[in-house]
Amino acid sequence: GGVATAAAATADAAQRLARKEERRPTRTNSPRPQAVKGMQLCKERYGVSVSWDRGDVDVRVGLQALVADARGRIIAAVHEHNPVALQSLLVHRPTDRPALDAVRGECSGIIWATLSNLPEQAAVLVFVICSLSGGKLAEVADCGLHVVEEHKGHEAAHFILEEPTGDAGVVAIMRRGGGGPDSQIWSLTRSNEFAKSGRHFMDIIEPTVGKAIREAIPSLPKKQKISATFNMLDQGSIACLPHPSSVKWLFIGLSWDLEPTAGHDGGDGLAVSAVFFDKQGQALGAVGPGAAEAFGARHGGKGLLGQGLFLDIAAVPQAASQVFLVGHLPSSRFAKAFDHLQRPHCCVVDPLGTELLRYAPAVSSQEAAGKGPERGLLAGRFIRLESAAPVSARSGNRGSGGGGGRWAFQALGLACTGRSWEESLTELQATFHKPLDAFQQLPSDIEMLSTGGHCVVSL
Repeated sequence: GGVATAAAATADAAQRLARKEERRPTRTNSPRPQAVKGMQLCKERYGVSVSWDRGDVDVRVGLQALVADARGRIIAAVHEHNPVALQSLLVHRPTDRPALDAVRGECSGIIWATLSNLPEQAAVLVFVICSLSGGKLAEVADCGLHVVEEHKGHEAAHFILEEPTGDAGVVAIMRRGGGGPDSQIWSLTRSNEFAKSGRHFMDIIEPTVGKAIREAIPSLPKKQKISATFNMLDQGSIACLPHPSSVKWLFIGLSWDLEPTAGHDGGDGLAVSAVFFDKQGQALGAVGPGAAEAFGARHGGKGLLGQGLFLDIAAVPQAASQVFLVGHLPSSRFAKAFDHLQRPHCCVVDPLGTELLRYAPAVSSQEAAGKGPERGLLAGRFIRLESAAPVSARSGNRGSGGGGGRWAFQALGLACTGRSWEESLTELQATFHKPLDAFQQLPSDIEMLSTGGHCVVSL
């Protein structure tokens, strides 16, 4: 009986391998990988997509794009939870599909990059694929990367992705040219750097993504550690945080300046609170000046121009789905906080002192017109991400939900009324029930139209 069972298992494995080989295109029908090594990108806009065929296991493949500056810092990213970055110059449209014969049955959508308008800080774009759910990348029957220029039907490059050795890795790099008259010309290079573990770019920054960035920027020291420092966040942007297993705690700070004419006394200052909500949007409680420690968070004490708290993200109760970062001026001397506030900003710092993100909300008193006295600022919210799907009204998933081990921060910058989080609770709950993409402007049609040399994006 044991011999028959082993023989049947061997035959079944052989049949699966044969089916996989039948689906794999021959080399004569596919461009050689070397065909895209160092290829110049002279057009204004390019799109990158990955497609694959389903194998015996239904694997959902994700495509992510990272923006690194000349110092090697990852300053922005687009992925399944954050489809827009750099003021829509980098956009992930999950419903787009290259109009090419080589595209397989399943597709990741297209990440569009308007290279000609990217800010000077952007030196390198790193494209990462990962297994979001359902199995391992090695179980994908066939996988290819497609690069289109200007529109979905104009192919610039296409190559087969060899069977990956991990579940997340770097597959392509776009690099801004260095020096001389062609310093703004970008080039495309294939990569094949896969990590042994991890299913998200935040899991493989070192050594996998770091190696790719150091090779793309030769001036960087070979031993320099690459880190994510999201400092170019727009309102609505979502910055993924390190997995709780890799970082013990985070410091979260919120501060602003007071205009010189505001004056102050010993009791005036900023009151920062972290408000915890469950999956239904009910407040579980808060940590702030009046309640210094709970829910895995500890408040750092009072401050005139800023306060902070320490958050052990692994210790946050499973019931908590979102955590709101809010600041209030509780003093009754201030009829409107925004008459006196200047340069508000928030930051998140890891135990090594690395600033993971920095966001300066551009908020004005008009945003809260008609709501009453504006004494508070909702800087952003921390979201426990779903493990399998993005949080989006477009996908029909309206809550943030629990169950995922990773957290992310959404930059908001919304005025709120009241002198404490309790007085702002109704507005906070209204924001809780809004999906993440309610604060993001994703172009509805990104097809490029040529009008006298100008690029027109229809929103």
